[in-house]
Amino acid sequence: MQYDADAAKIKRWREERHWSQEHLAELAGIGVRTVQRIETGDKASGDSLKALAAVALAFFSRIIVSASVFASTVSAMTSTLNAAASAFRESPDALSPVSI
Repeated sequence: MQYDADAAKIKRWREERHWSQEHLAELAGIGVRTVQRIETGDKASGDSLKALAAVALAFFSRIIVSASVFASTVSAMTSTLNAAASAFRESPDALSPVSI
């Protein structure tokens, strides 16, 4: 079965990532000509659209994981800085300089 895809959205999403049609096709495991046809508004098979959706899902999953790792790192750094600030308030002369 053939489906109408949002050609402009697919093309914009690809271009925002500075990906060529060849690169997107390779990631999705579909032909370059298929990407070209979809981006020009031709109907697409369900399998082609699923392949493109899988690429998008993988891309956004990596962003979410990266954001999660970043948030954990910031949280750990904040805890360390809060502990150091608390120790300094309690006894400013007891702390030695730290080199970074």
